[in-house]
Amino acid sequence: MARVIAPYGGGTLVGKLGSVVAQRGPFGNVLRTFSKPVNPNTTQQQTVKIAMQFLSRTWERDLSQTQRKDWNDYGRQTPMTNDRGQEVFYSGRNHFIRTNSNPVRTMGPGAVVLDAPITPGIIAPALPLLTVNPGNGDVLLIQLDQVTPGDFRWYSSVSPLQNAATNFYKKGFTNFRSVNVAPPPTRLLKTFGPIPSGTKIFVRHSHFQPSTRKLSAAIIEELITP
Repeated sequence: MARVIAPYGGGTLVGKLGSVVAQRGPFGNVLRTFSKPVNPNTTQQQTVKIAMQFLSRTWERDLSQTQRKDWNDYGRQTPMTNDRGQEVFYSGRNHFIRTNSNPVRTMGPGAVVLDAPITPGIIAPALPLLTVNPGNGDVLLIQLDQVTPGDFRWYSSVSPLQNAATNFYKKGFTNFRSVNVAPPPTRLLKTFGPIPSGTKIFVRHSHFQPSTRKLSAAIIEELITP
């Protein structure tokens, strides 16, 4: 996206010319490449939209002023890493929604956590052992590390099958799972059916710790069928 400065205080560019779209933005006039909007409105998308709408209303209507202040204080003290590897700080509203999105989507409105985490800083993500069986396409979560059993909820999602040349895949995760893991922590995340050798699968996972009310940073792991 390019920022435009018109000469001599000229007018504002608005509209589409060829493959370039000019629009007003919060930082002035900007140019971007035109992309056709994509919204298949799948069941999963609808679930996410409903959860986001519910959490936005909850932030405005159900949280007290003190609770909102606590979330904002947590946001100011908790650095996050964006997709470029830069350290950024999210607002309290952002943290409230990201923390509650998975619980609400999988367990309903009653799973929402109104109070902010009691201490700043996110918890480290758990390290699972993931395996894939190329014969039947089962993607299994075998064990967890760095987590006290019974003190967290686990969230995983699996990408579609990828070509071996794919180096990194960040979008399109499906088959969302939420489990309260207890030993032995073996969980079937996805079954694809027979998979050709060298196929890549990416698994995105994080966990929520009720005792501290913190959600870990999400990590993405790559699986390659033997």
